[in-house]
Amino acid sequence: MKSFIKFLENKFAPKMNKFAENKWIQIISTGIMLVLPTIFLGSIISIYNIIRGYVPVIPDIQPIYNFSFGLYSLILAFLVGYQGMIKLGHKEYQICSGIIGLSTFLMMLNPTLDNGTISFEFSRLGPKGILIAFLAGLLASVILNIYAKINPFKNVTSIPEFILKWLNQIIPTFFALCITMIVVHNLKIDIFVAVTKLFEPINQFGQTLPGFILICFTPVVLYSLGISSWLLSPIYTPIMLEGITANIEALNSGLQPMNIVTQETIFVGFVWIGGMGATMSLVLLMLRARSKKLRTMGKVFLIPSLFNINEPVIFGAPVAFNPYLMPPMWINGIVGPIITWIFMKGGLVNIPAKLLTGVKLPMPISSVLVTSDLRAIILWAVLLVVYTIVWYPFFKAYDSSLCVENNKTRKDDIIG
Repeated sequence: MKSFIKFLENKFAPKMNKFAENKWIQIISTGIMLVLPTIFLGSIISIYNIIRGYVPVIPDIQPIYNFSFGLYSLILAFLVGYQGMIKLGHKEYQICSGIIGLSTFLMMLNPTLDNGTISFEFSRLGPKGILIAFLAGLLASVILNIYAKINPFKNVTSIPEFILKWLNQIIPTFFALCITMIVVHNLKIDIFVAVTKLFEPINQFGQTLPGFILICFTPVVLYSLGISSWLLSPIYTPIMLEGITANIEALNSGLQPMNIVTQETIFVGFVWIGGMGATMSLVLLMLRARSKKLRTMGKVFLIPSLFNINEPVIFGAPVAFNPYLMPPMWINGIVGPIITWIFMKGGLVNIPAKLLTGVKLPMPISSVLVTSDLRAIILWAVLLVVYTIVWYPFFKAYDSSLCVENNKTRKDDIIG
């Protein structure tokens, strides 16, 4: 095991970190991170709507939800384009790139024009259009990156500076919209439908049990190596956001939600109790450790863990690069999804159909809120017990090693 951990630390982790530093990966992942406040606002409205279900006299503020989270992809298209110029080192073009991303995104949605009225399918502006937002933002970044390198007016001094700035925006905007127009209007290709069909197998796999395990297991392995799980956000975010959106629409239509693999299932309600890797159980075990160091850290880590914040325990215990504590994290990344899948597929607990992404409430409170099902407490309790069983032998070995090390240090001090 130690040789395997050493391989991960010395060979695998550096390569993954290098991949994470790729500018095009960073453009998308940073864009997703910047749009998170929109999701948080939508989650707050969802909590408000839950309360309104019991107190109907309070006002309906659903339009705020529709024009925040409901415009998720529209905002993301701008932010991906905007971030593109920052990451590629052309900050003077960042606003222009964001606007191009926005404009091409709207054209890619293939709206209908009738007697001066333009009509969009509103759902395409939300999470359903996330892949188109990536495409539009990246197209803007590619075109402006090429244009900035060519810089056709670099040596021109006879034209006023403000005119040059206009030209440096007009020309790349024209090319981006021209390319999109040819594809959408001349070739009659519905980019939204084409991209959706192209990625449909990935989305379908993501909503299977193997996909569920992969979506939980892969990030936790990276996290245990000190690599941010945001590296995988361009792949996993579309699957999970489209899943919860479909669940919400199904529930509103009186149908049964079907998509288990959502951020609400993984981060808010069940799988990651205490944070990624299910470290709440580890913190509870630390409170009863023989090692004074672990007992002290357990007290420090307890409150953050209740709110599913586990960076302190991951890098403070530490769990990352710790041959004793990395394996149970990985095991939980397999066991947790399997148990959750069995409960939800078996109808033992409701599948989440409330947008609560990013909400940091203690489980099982958030578990009940996201499912509207008190049986969620049972699933939460089962997971907590199983996670504790998984952590226990590895934790005891680590605790014993610290005690031996501490005793050795004391003996050396006495001899010295």
